[in-house]
Amino acid sequence: MLNSILKDAIQKREQTLSILKGPEFEQIIKQAKSNWVDFSPTKQDVTSAGIDSSFNSTKFQGAELWAVTAVSAKSDGEILVDLHDHGLDSNPELASLASKMEIDACIESNTKKQFENLGAIAGDIFYYNHATTSPGFSKIHEDRKFGNDMVISSVFARLVESLPLIKIEMLGYGYDNDDFKLILNKILKNSIGGYPYALKLAHNNCKISNRDLAKLASIHGLSNEIGSREILE
Repeated sequence: MLNSILKDAIQKREQTLSILKGPEFEQIIKQAKSNWVDFSPTKQDVTSAGIDSSFNSTKFQGAELWAVTAVSAKSDGEILVDLHDHGLDSNPELASLASKMEIDACIESNTKKQFENLGAIAGDIFYYNHATTSPGFSKIHEDRKFGNDMVISSVFARLVESLPLIKIEMLGYGYDNDDFKLILNKILKNSIGGYPYALKLAHNNCKISNRDLAKLASIHGLSNEIGSREILE
């Protein structure tokens, strides 16, 4: 079955990509280029920290083994905060809790704001990635969906030529290009591959993989519990 899907995907590759780009792709790319502010940041000596969290779970005959972590790490490797918890629960809602939170987060942080009026299908970052390769950032976007007291100002930014884009968000409004230039200067020093190293460290230290869950299950003696689906494997 998988081989058939892969073969079909190869044959329909261009057709699938054309759907993603949409009929107004070239017009959106032109607008994205117009929105781009070329800027090469310079390293500024700062102390930075990154924060990330992770949730994962697996089922064992009706019960849910879950684990959650949250980590704050400095760019020099020092762990400032390490929060974690785990448990075994039969609550049927627990399995979908993390997924629901992720879906809600995606909906609330809608990234198709800047080109909606042009019929954009993909997120804004998709078009900026295709429109630009130079260091710099996009036009400042102010999101007021939470009200005037909770405005989120954001840009897509690239620290170094041809590297991936990152999204930078700040609470409040009225920021100008110089404010975001200052942020980029601070981020650049402790970034690797165009991504803040402190965030990467936080992510690597909090990520709960399926292998981690398997170890947690083994500690509790759950790895020997065989269910009906395991018979098919």
